[in-house]
Amino acid sequence: MAIAVHPYITGVPHRIGYFSKIFEYIQKHDKVIFMTGSEILDWYKEAAGYNG
Repeated sequence: MAIAVHPYITGVPHRIGYFSKIFEYIQKHDKVIFMTGSEILDWYKEAAGYNG
């Protein structure tokens, strides 16, 4: 699942603490990984057998 974040959430000081707590909670789960866009693409290419 990709999480897109708008400056409305991250750009306001009173919201950033809650935003950080959400990711701390998500990271505690064993089957959750965090990947950049390029890491997702590399994973997809390998999983799909893309050779080009």
